[in-house]
Amino acid sequence: MKASDLLKSTAEPFDRACVMVAEMEQELVRLRACRYDLVEHLARQQDFSLRTFGPGKRTKGLIDHITKELAEVAANPDDLFEWVDVILLALDGAWRAGYLPEEISEAINAKLDRNMARTWPDWRTADPGKAVEHVREAPEALKIPAFLRSLSD
Repeated sequence: MKASDLLKSTAEPFDRACVMVAEMEQELVRLRACRYDLVEHLARQQDFSLRTFGPGKRTKGLIDHITKELAEVAANPDDLFEWVDVILLALDGAWRAGYLPEEISEAINAKLDRNMARTWPDWRTADPGKAVEHVREAPEALKIPAFLRSLSD
């Protein structure tokens, strides 16, 4: 094999690898641009909501609106925008309750962490038409000490 043939045979896979790396870098740039700043969103939403719906808690009105949106979700559960309507209304209620965008964002993260740390029943045994709720522990005052539990066995 000539040296020029050897260079051609190794250059082609190298060129393909370079193209693949460049495409992956472009995709990474695109994905980074897709990251969403929730705190920025909440500030925008609050500004829009104040101008459009006025000040105040508006809790009953928000609950009424969420209830209507949930009926729309039930009628069309595959419509992403119906789900987003519920999300936006819930976020509106959170800032109207007096929380700052940073507090809401932190609470969302904290709540997910809390849910992930909880014990959940096996979803395969749950009724798919009912909520799957975490396992609730008995209050400390109602727990039977281990030495007493062993007496009842």
